[in-house]
Amino acid sequence: MGYSILGSRSRRILLLGILFISAFMIFQSRIEPVHAATTWSSPTQVPLTTIVNTKPSTTADSFTNLWVVYQSSAFGVNPQIYYKIYNFLSWTPEAPLTTDTNKNTSPSIYSLSNTTIFVAWVSNRTGHQNIWYKTNNGATWSRDTPLTNAVLPDDAPSVTQDGGGRIWVAWYRTNGGTAYLYYRVFTPGSGWAPEVQLTNNTSPDILPSLRGTSDGRVWLAWISLRTGNYNVFTKYFDGSTWSSDTRLTVYNGDDFGPSLVQSRDGTMWVAWSREIKVGPNTYAADLYYKNSTNLGSTWSADTSITTTTTFNDFNPSLVPSTHDKMLYLFWSSDMPAGTDYSLFYSSTGPFVKHDLAVSTISVSPGKLYPGGLPSIGQSPIVSINFTVADLGDFAESSQYSLYANSTIVKTGSFTLQPSATLQVQASWNTTGVKACCMQIKAVVATVPGEILTTNNVKVWGYVQLIPLGDIDMNGSVDIIDAGILGLAFGSSPGMPHWVAAADLNNNGVIDIIDASIFAFHFNQSVHCP
Repeated sequence: MGYSILGSRSRRILLLGILFISAFMIFQSRIEPVHAATTWSSPTQVPLTTIVNTKPSTTADSFTNLWVVYQSSAFGVNPQIYYKIYNFLSWTPEAPLTTDTNKNTSPSIYSLSNTTIFVAWVSNRTGHQNIWYKTNNGATWSRDTPLTNAVLPDDAPSVTQDGGGRIWVAWYRTNGGTAYLYYRVFTPGSGWAPEVQLTNNTSPDILPSLRGTSDGRVWLAWISLRTGNYNVFTKYFDGSTWSSDTRLTVYNGDDFGPSLVQSRDGTMWVAWSREIKVGPNTYAADLYYKNSTNLGSTWSADTSITTTTTFNDFNPSLVPSTHDKMLYLFWSSDMPAGTDYSLFYSSTGPFVKHDLAVSTISVSPGKLYPGGLPSIGQSPIVSINFTVADLGDFAESSQYSLYANSTIVKTGSFTLQPSATLQVQASWNTTGVKACCMQIKAVVATVPGEILTTNNVKVWGYVQLIPLGDIDMNGSVDIIDAGILGLAFGSSPGMPHWVAAADLNNNGVIDIIDASIFAFHFNQSVHCP
């Protein structure tokens, strides 16, 4: 007959199968959001004259140059740290960062917000394997400075800076048959805080990668043996506490050396090297990545960058470039097969972004009586100015809202071209508002495709609406104010004890009515955070 109609039982089975597949696809779309296809350029070799070059670390400086530091040595010779700079036209010659005869390895580089270049690495010059660092101010390098002084060996430092300007350095310390993650934080004006042990597992936690992200968090990726194989884990510091450890890769082989960054559009990326079995006793190492378009809430599937069975790609280091909006990946490889290890790089992008922000906000005055106080010439109006900016690559249409606590002070719609700004002026009348602290906040609504959303809100702080009768304006109506009122009682302008702020009803004389108003507000206070 050519075909037969399925029976009712078969139709039910088929329908259930379709429903299961549909549900699975929906579930998958929730836990692994669809990401745009990423194509990496063909590998380009970094021009080097040294041999056995491994463990590259990269950063982009404020002048859009790319810096790469790495360790280099011939077999049997203590490795040293070198660096090169790429201005997207040519590379500078190799320059040594360390020149002593000791073992110097595992460098990590980061360009700080004040344009200083910060490099940390491992040295055994004291007889122990510790973390050292130095900086470059654009002209010269500082002296080598020890960061750790433990007897147990430290290794693999990683450097980043958070949104508050603090410098973070993480590393791992080997202790017997296991290893733990540690970190230290440098706060401008305060110096280095004591080191903190971050993990305490019986299985090794090694090879950390730190990165401060646009939402103010500090993310950490590393590999751990706690699952029976080395897999990638992540966690983050939200400004007060660390999140729990989250397993990022699930692979029955070993993953190594993660590198974590955030690209220009706000997407988070983790790249690592994966051991691939290509024969009964033969392995190769390929590079893989995952990314997240929702600030680490969910991640894409593991995706290969390199695929080979004849050589090894490892030590990945990701760096976003402001010069061409690309994301660059540097790594070490022995390609072509049988050669010494050298450095290669590839790129993907460019990354365009949707990014609206409230860039500035100013408020005046920050302290007043509700409704103002005419006797001292104080207006009830608080003037608020803020700036909305289009920091992205597209013309955007959106809305702004200005709040005093939950009260809407002003709203409006706008359209901005890339790099353009909008100045918004508002007047908030405090008449009828009770004495309290009012947080002033400007918000611009997000637009489709916008990942960098933390800058859509800017909080100025609190306007302190002090209670009537707080004559000295210290936030409390207290015995001191009572003394001032008592001394000024019966006076009028021009008299020796006249105090304008005690004329609470603005009738030109400090009398029993002012005293009554004062008594009503006595012991009231408003003190803002």
